[in-house]
Amino acid sequence: MAQRPSSTPVASPVLVVSPLFCTPHPVDLAINRKFGLMPAAFPNFAVKGVNGNIVFKVKHGVKAMDKYVFDTKRVIFDAARNRIITLQKEV
Repeated sequence: MAQRPSSTPVASPVLVVSPLFCTPHPVDLAINRKFGLMPAAFPNFAVKGVNGNIVFKVKHGVKAMDKYVFDTKRVIFDAARNRIITLQKEV
């Protein structure tokens, strides 16, 4: 495994989500793509820790479909299936 560059802590971090999901040190995670019923262009992901336990799930949702244009969002859930944050394109 390649050496990770050491990072210096940020003086006053800005939290976008709960501090529950923040750590003072780097965490190794693995992303597993799960296609399910969605086409390959809209995959869902499982984010796992080094021990293999699911830490987050990222689900892809299609908000609106207009001919060939998809307006999409991604929802990130914790391991207990609680919604953490919704990501979407800026309007």
